[in-house]
Amino acid sequence: MSDELSCNQLYVESFYKDFVILQLSCGTKEKLLIGYFYRSPNSSSVSDEELYSLIKSVYNKFSCKKILVGDFNFSHIDWVSLPCTGGSCNTCNKFLDILQKNFLIQHVQTAMRVRGTDTPHVLDLVITDTYDIIDEIEIRSPLGESDHAIHNIKCQSILHMEDNSTTKFNYCKGDYEKFRNSLDIDWVQVFNSFGSDVDKMWDYF
Repeated sequence: MSDELSCNQLYVESFYKDFVILQLSCGTKEKLLIGYFYRSPNSSSVSDEELYSLIKSVYNKFSCKKILVGDFNFSHIDWVSLPCTGGSCNTCNKFLDILQKNFLIQHVQTAMRVRGTDTPHVLDLVITDTYDIIDEIEIRSPLGESDHAIHNIKCQSILHMEDNSTTKFNYCKGDYEKFRNSLDIDWVQVFNSFGSDVDKMWDYF
């Protein structure tokens, strides 16, 4: 991480456990929240409700821009046309409803999770509350033996670096002998040369 950036973990009270929330800042008023979530493919309805409640809490509690990423395992959502298929329609529809009611945008459209002859699915999601914060999502090869592709997310910079530098004199290198000599002036003799003209005395001084 850049030295100009600071990163703090934010704590959100929730019964849901598989998440972490970070906030990036660089001394400005603008901040960026990044949340990572994992939802098991065998998640119970109770756990799902805890996840939905957590997402709503994050949306309502923090006013900064947000990027939420993770493996959500909603395999029955067609993110191009947004209908749900299969037996878990109700679960998927509830998740879509949470996104829509909180004005959240899901950016990944291409199915990148493939295992053997299984049908590819969009499981790894990138969710934001601002559409234009994402410049590009580059899909890379899986890491090691993972069947999840790597998502390299390029964002627009909203954290403007502040120039906090100040100009300081290096007093150790001062020519103090010359400085003293410049102040060694016989002011009586100088002012006598101006007679009683106070304005000329002031201008010279």
